[in-house]
Amino acid sequence: MPTSSDKGNGMHVRITTATGVTNLDAGVAVIRDEILPGLRQQNGFRGLAVSGDRASGMAMVLSQWDSAADLDASESVAEKARNDAMKAMGGEMTVARFEQVLWEVVTQPSAGSKLQVRDIKMDPARIDENLAFFEEAVVPEMKKAKGFLAVRNMINRDTGGGRVGTLWADDESVQAWMARTEERRAIAREHGVEFGQDRLLEVLLAAME
Repeated sequence: MPTSSDKGNGMHVRITTATGVTNLDAGVAVIRDEILPGLRQQNGFRGLAVSGDRASGMAMVLSQWDSAADLDASESVAEKARNDAMKAMGGEMTVARFEQVLWEVVTQPSAGSKLQVRDIKMDPARIDENLAFFEEAVVPEMKKAKGFLAVRNMINRDTGGGRVGTLWADDESVQAWMARTEERRAIAREHGVEFGQDRLLEVLLAAME
């Protein structure tokens, strides 16, 4: 996979979050064997990843699309896919959509990689300013960190809400990165960015096109 931060910029993502999951492995099997082949037939589909936390019963399914129009056109297929997956894994789901403003890969993540997902919030008028700071100051620091694999920055330009997902080789690497959260939170506040909830998950299926 290319290492340029240009890879995937301007794409759109749909993230389905499931809580109260009772059979995570069954859900992953359905997504891999039954849902993924159908999604690959949709215009603009550019990959899917499934991550989960067995202890808390949480799963996240991210699908990536060339454009907002492609994402919209896939909604009926995606709704059926969500229903099929939830029948297999149990629990309740919520769905969020974002523009993917950055997707940079150093080493392609695979099953077993660790995912940190952080909610963020900012004034919509400051999105481009903050994205530039993120690319110029934060991403280079990430890339120097031991075990760093990839980063994805996603935003809703209307609300200013978004998520940043970072992928790591192992628990030690992600914990070392998170140990400096409070320091980074202070810097983010200077730029009008508020940190929200953090989630730690394991990559269970990685099928990015």
